[in-house]
This record gives sequence, structure tokens and C-alpha cells, in this order.
Amino acid sequence: MEYEIRDLYNAKMIPLVEFQQAILIIKREASLLHKM
Repeated sequence: MEYEIRDLYNAKMIPLVEFQQAILIIKREASLLHKM
């Protein structure tokens, strides 16, 4: 049971990190546009 949950978590973890990085980039670009 624990291993299944951990594998599922690891499988979802990579896209989640990429998603968070994409959000950070979008926020950074948005703040740059806001300053202009």
C-alpha cells in the first residue's frame, strides 16, 4: 500500500514541479510587463 502511494506521488511529482516552474516564469514575466 505505502509503495503504491509513493510511486503514484513520484509519478505526479515531476509534472507538478514543471507546473510550478511554469507558474513562476509566468509571474516573473507578468511583473516585468507590469513595470513597463
